[in-house]
Amino acid sequence: MFVSKSGKGKNSFLSSFLEKLRRKGIIKTIAAFIGGGWLIIEFVHWILVDHYHFPEESVDITIVTLVSALICTLIWRWYRTGETKIRKIKVEFILIPIIIIASAFINILFIFQIEKVPSEANVGRRVKSSIAVLPFKDLSLKRDQEYFCDGMTEAIIARLSHLEGLKVISRTSTMRYKNTDKDIKEIGKELGVATVLEGSIQKERNNIRLIAQLINTKDRFHIWSQTYNRKYKSVFELQDEISEAIANALKFKLKVGRFKGVKSAEPIDVGAYEFYLKGQHLIETKYSFSREEEDFKSAVRMFEKAIEIDPNYALAYWGLGNAYESHYVRKNNQKDFYLMIKNYKRAYEINSDLAETNLGMGWAYFHRENLDVAFKFFRRALEVDPYNSQVNFDAGSFFRSIGLYYQAIKYYSKTIYSDPLNIMAHYLRAVCFINIGEFERTIIYFRKALDIEPNNISLLSHLALCFIFTKNLHEAENILSNIEKTNPYDPRVQNIRARIFAIKGEKCKALALIKGKIPFYYLPTSIYSLLGMKDEAIRYIKEGINKGFEHRKEYLYSYLFLKNNPFYNNLRGDPRFQEIIGKEKRKYKERLIKYMKI
Repeated sequence: MFVSKSGKGKNSFLSSFLEKLRRKGIIKTIAAFIGGGWLIIEFVHWILVDHYHFPEESVDITIVTLVSALICTLIWRWYRTGETKIRKIKVEFILIPIIIIASAFINILFIFQIEKVPSEANVGRRVKSSIAVLPFKDLSLKRDQEYFCDGMTEAIIARLSHLEGLKVISRTSTMRYKNTDKDIKEIGKELGVATVLEGSIQKERNNIRLIAQLINTKDRFHIWSQTYNRKYKSVFELQDEISEAIANALKFKLKVGRFKGVKSAEPIDVGAYEFYLKGQHLIETKYSFSREEEDFKSAVRMFEKAIEIDPNYALAYWGLGNAYESHYVRKNNQKDFYLMIKNYKRAYEINSDLAETNLGMGWAYFHRENLDVAFKFFRRALEVDPYNSQVNFDAGSFFRSIGLYYQAIKYYSKTIYSDPLNIMAHYLRAVCFINIGEFERTIIYFRKALDIEPNNISLLSHLALCFIFTKNLHEAENILSNIEKTNPYDPRVQNIRARIFAIKGEKCKALALIKGKIPFYYLPTSIYSLLGMKDEAIRYIKEGINKGFEHRKEYLYSYLFLKNNPFYNNLRGDPRFQEIIGKEKRKYKERLIKYMKI
């Protein structure tokens, strides 16, 4: 058989090279690092990051350190093992220090990237450089300018939020003090701010009279006050002027570049701005609570009028997209879905540099279940406006909806820092803590939220749920009994009561309370599990995984939820349930790797 000399030479060289690697222990070293390194990364990832909440950058730092250690070890073995020659230049003594310095530099960069989430202790503490802009009072003759006063409040908050180093309380929290009789000192303590801006607006036809005063919350000292008389057409200039005056009074300097996004969001006609404010007012303060069709339709008309005046007004399209998104989530109507997508897309096409338009596109793709693209838009929104409480809240909601609860907690905590009275952020963060199994900590968070809204039934019923998880049925039943005195037929209370019946083995009572409920939701499956009805529980859990997003606009039965929820303990030995857990764990790992770096 003919073998070419070149072929024989190649085989001989390869064999010689592999033998050299074996003799120097390089193959063994690589194998050891692959096995040991994988175990170390898994430990950092699943124990330190997931369980003990180390920064996500810990995984990156671990990988860089392991890779640099491997390269240094290989260089040392290659040059030092079995060598008898005397070399003038010790290459290893040059390369190894370079690699160590380079890896240390990369790790330092990762350390500086670690985002510091405000600790719970800082949320209610007065921060020296901090301000709350209270809702402007409507002093117009007809008292019909509430939407304009709210819009002015939000516009000034948006401008001040771009001042680096200044903590600015979000509008959601400050709106709780509309028409309040509370003392400035008390407001400052509750919001954790050193200064408060309060004022009034009188708008009659095309004239605006605005009075504003900046007050120190500790001693009620008036730091600055001013009266402005302007024409309505100069409303944007007025917003800039007030913001600049406040910045100067607080010894901050406005930088034009930081307000590029705010200025680019302004319409060419103030008439469009007025209709936009009316639409926002109808959606945020009316439809969100009333759920009345007329409020929804009125909001849509306002946004459409704004667009009619200024067809290139990005925020008007975004507001219209929000209106349809809110309606779609409640009604699950495909026409709403189409109009939501259409308006969010148009808003983004007009101005892709706004946090709002990126949020809109994020939700548009989320509802299409295109999570990869949705994630990119949420990440971009955070890059544009990282301190915006709405942006952080939406990022948290995205993570919560796909089962990444640790990440959701991080962004809900950021929301609460600048929006301490945002009850929904408190509620959803606490729910995330339930889903990671930290029930004692969750009880603390629910109680803090109840300090804000003592009679909130969702908070109270979930607090009772936490007591059930910690096997304190007596405390849970006390809470439910108190709620039932005023709201005996509230479904949230009945849901918790059904679980208590199931735990006590009162099968008929428990099953009666889930009659007519959608069988693959959390309540029925938890009841079936608690009652030992494994076939039904597992069947509907599988159905919930397949159909949950269509019904609830979030993914049901995520890995951490199933892993940590005691209601499913009866299923843990069942091979079918173990298979479900395994599949959901794989999804969780994939999503964690994909969406860890936002």
